[in-house]
Amino acid sequence: LTPSGTSPLRVAVYDSSMQAVTSHDYSVSEGTYQNQFRVENGEYFVSVIPANSKGLNQSTTYRVQLQFADLADDAEASDDNTANTARDLPNTGLVSYHSDVDWYQIGVTGTEPQVLSVDLTSAASVVDYQLTIWRGDQMLKKVTDLNGNDGPTHLKTSILVPANSQGATYHFKVCDAQNDEGSSIPYSITASLAAVAGDPGPLAGASGIFRYYSETQEEPAAGAEVELEIFSTLQPTFKANTTWLDFRNDATPGVEKTPQGDGTTVITFPWVCGYIDYQGDRDLFEIDLGKLGEGAETSWYYDVEVHLAVPAPGSEVEYVWKLYLDSNLNHIIMDDPTSPDGYKACDGDITPQTVAAIDSVTPSGGEPFWIGSEWGQNAKFYLGVSDFNYLKLPATEVDNPDPDDDWGYDAPYYITLTLTYHPNQAHPD
Repeated sequence: LTPSGTSPLRVAVYDSSMQAVTSHDYSVSEGTYQNQFRVENGEYFVSVIPANSKGLNQSTTYRVQLQFADLADDAEASDDNTANTARDLPNTGLVSYHSDVDWYQIGVTGTEPQVLSVDLTSAASVVDYQLTIWRGDQMLKKVTDLNGNDGPTHLKTSILVPANSQGATYHFKVCDAQNDEGSSIPYSITASLAAVAGDPGPLAGASGIFRYYSETQEEPAAGAEVELEIFSTLQPTFKANTTWLDFRNDATPGVEKTPQGDGTTVITFPWVCGYIDYQGDRDLFEIDLGKLGEGAETSWYYDVEVHLAVPAPGSEVEYVWKLYLDSNLNHIIMDDPTSPDGYKACDGDITPQTVAAIDSVTPSGGEPFWIGSEWGQNAKFYLGVSDFNYLKLPATEVDNPDPDDDWGYDAPYYITLTLTYHPNQAHPD
């Protein structure tokens, strides 16, 4: 379809029962629009009408060209458009017509937790690719390219495969996000399973106790199940470690409470290290910033210092930390700094596509960072570490065309805290 003029057009194809086979609202700025759809024996009808119900704002001419060809999709020849007949990976395929769907699979061996990653790439086409991961009839993850025609498509995602999943099969579904377009341009898809990384050891040049928080420890942990509300449609849950930052328990390894001559108490913690193992992964550590001890004070505050380090040569992951408040003590927090249950402070690496060592102390330059008794006696916080994801290109409102989510084992993060407790004061002078 090649129109002229400024008015958008709606082109549709109907079968002999006048059921729509495909439909598209066409903007002149798109240039020539080409879509593939599957036909069988019988009559078909092409309809071109104004997309605006109010009609045209000027005369619009167009040219429609139809061409018949055999389907070039190997998937159709092998009838693998269901999970039961899915193909193995790696592979190539085509979303070659309206409502076309391709299925792929990978089997799991081994008893330990693993990270399952999948990657799909394609040259620009009218297909707005959608890639989903399934186990049985449960969809576990979905990623989508909302505009496949604006440039090459690159979809990547990953999930954690639980321990003792040997014998399980994971399926991958590839389709157009609206199930309304097809193309002769192929895509390629790969998938892999990786073991969870082992203990990376202590941070060079640092002293004290180091504790590695790995998925093999996190998965069976009896810690709090915390729900993180990112969007209304995305509310993942994570196991939160409730013991490593428990400075009220004198038996917690590596925690030291040192009274000072001015009545304050300095609290230091061990180094905690870990990785972002899969897309969207977050490591959460509970910390109680209520009143320290059994004193009579009704007001207090903590000076907070957070030290984040990533050893050379650095990581593709943009490690950042956030300090979330659970104001309702219901294990629900929000990835929103304006919410009462949101994060109250954050810092880390926000330089995408650069790999370098990190040694960051917050606050810096003499700026204060404190948490006071206004949060209540039972103030529960969660220190979370995650990957920083640019949804927009830096300093613009333009959508980032490439996935910025990162994960993997090129380098771990190391993080530690120092608190200074001030009794009988709600905030610094």
